[in-house]
Amino acid sequence: MHISRLVLAGGVWTALTVGFFAGALLRPDAKPPAPKTIEATAPRNAPAVDVVQAKPLPAPKLIPGWHVQVFPNRQLAELFDPAKYGAHAGAFRHAADWLTMNEHQRYTGVFADDNAAFLMEGFFNPEKTGKHVFAAHLRVLRRGGDSQRERRLDPISVRCSAKIVLWDSAVVVAGKLQVDADDDKASLQGLEAASLMQGSLVPVTALIACDLPEGVRASDVMLRICVRGAEEPKFRPVPALTPWI
Repeated sequence: MHISRLVLAGGVWTALTVGFFAGALLRPDAKPPAPKTIEATAPRNAPAVDVVQAKPLPAPKLIPGWHVQVFPNRQLAELFDPAKYGAHAGAFRHAADWLTMNEHQRYTGVFADDNAAFLMEGFFNPEKTGKHVFAAHLRVLRRGGDSQRERRLDPISVRCSAKIVLWDSAVVVAGKLQVDADDDKASLQGLEAASLMQGSLVPVTALIACDLPEGVRASDVMLRICVRGAEEPKFRPVPALTPWI
């Protein structure tokens, strides 16, 4: 009888204890038990391992100039369709302001006719934040006579096409330039200004191609890509930058 009472009392105590802890776990304000911390220890004879921290890759060094890809001068409609570019005939870096239409012949490894089409790529770093207008300038050297008046009376005209794109999608200049008999310069200015931030690197792509009539040498036809800020009185050549390779 005494043993039965002890068993009964023990069972009641066990039930009360389990019920208490179960209630504590189910209460919303109950705190979970602290997790145990397990320290990982290496074996006694494990070899030492050097910890190498990953370092960020250095930014590419930029130098003045355009990266110019050369394409055969086919129909201008095909040249202005990126899907029809095809493989280029070579490439070179150009750091001068003016680009002659036979500039590629100065470099080895470029296989194209005398008059080629150029796809120019570079970065523009604005000096000030604000509106910027881009333009393409055309210049033709007249060789029709000994005097300037005779050269201006040369009846041959030169027509070129130009397209300038920012960030691979924003077209800021697109159209044709033409130098007639009474002049030797032409300009194609963008109608829309681009809002650029100081210190940013803006990708610039320019495509230029010319239709040269018989009697006009490609070495006498020059183009350049220009820009003008909101506070600048005139256009200036784009100080393009390209990565040092």
